[in-house]
Amino acid sequence: MRRRFIALLSLFLVASCSRRGATPSSASAAGRPIISSLAPDTVSVAPGESPEFTIIGAGFLMAPTNTVVIGPVRVTQIASKDGSSLRVSLPDRIVSGGEAPPSDWSSGKYPIVVSNSSGQSDTAWIRIKSRMSGRP
Repeated sequence: MRRRFIALLSLFLVASCSRRGATPSSASAAGRPIISSLAPDTVSVAPGESPEFTIIGAGFLMAPTNTVVIGPVRVTQIASKDGSSLRVSLPDRIVSGGEAPPSDWSSGKYPIVVSNSSGQSDTAWIRIKSRMSGRP
């Protein structure tokens, strides 16, 4: 009788754990980053300003290990407060990484990709409006 009870209890625990592991929320948390939307999806950049926007989705890490690539710019060490959003500051200039001086953003649509140790997201797009006139 006791063996049968233990066997049934074991079977129940295994079935319970396997169901829990199949939920959509845990699947996305364990998988690669997913970008659902951007808020706002258009930002305006001017000299000396670093506009912020939020990437909404899933699979973002709460440790500062998320990297966001916006066109030619890489923003590193971003932490998510909840695993489903990232707050990103867009630099006002594009640093070349070489000897060339930083360049201004041109108005247009730019690809955005999020990566972390779980993988890389699909590409989303953000519209950047440049207000760089008057920069020396």
